[in-house]
Amino acid sequence: MSSPPSPLDGQPTGSKLERRVITAAQAALARHRHGSPLILLSALGWLPGTW
Repeated sequence: MSSPPSPLDGQPTGSKLERRVITAAQAALARHRHGSPLILLSALGWLPGTW
């Protein structure tokens, strides 16, 4: 049984939500050089804040 393609290998991923989460996580890592659930949720617009 094969696994779905990894978002890191350049292949498109399944859902729109998955793409949003990946994009937000990459932006958070580029900006803060680390990640956390709060930063990710804020980057998605699901929590207020200026992370």
